[in-house]
Amino acid sequence: MTALSSGELLGRVAMLAGELQHLRVHYERLDPGRRSSRPHHHTAREECVYVVAGQVELMLGETSRSMEAGDFVALPAGPPAHTLRNVGDGEAELLVFSASPGPDEVVYAEDSRVAPSTG
Repeated sequence: MTALSSGELLGRVAMLAGELQHLRVHYERLDPGRRSSRPHHHTAREECVYVVAGQVELMLGETSRSMEAGDFVALPAGPPAHTLRNVGDGEAELLVFSASPGPDEVVYAEDSRVAPSTG
């Protein structure tokens, strides 16, 4: 698991894609109550999430939406910030796809901090 400076533990991530140029695919498991990331948006990267198992809440800006196994969401580059949180009693499993046509930065909603994307 990945620990943030606040001490919050995030989900476990396994990379599935090898030497692709722009497309990244990873399988993510979230324990109950855990978030996939801090709320953020990307300046260039587009993301899609398919819920394999469990129940999650998609937080998108000031709104939220419940998602369950079989649901899919596409997240274009740019605001609003997004994150997913496991709201179920068991583990949630996500398949996350992302593509970036060029240099990408991550903008965190909580403090407007900008960081280079790491992959």
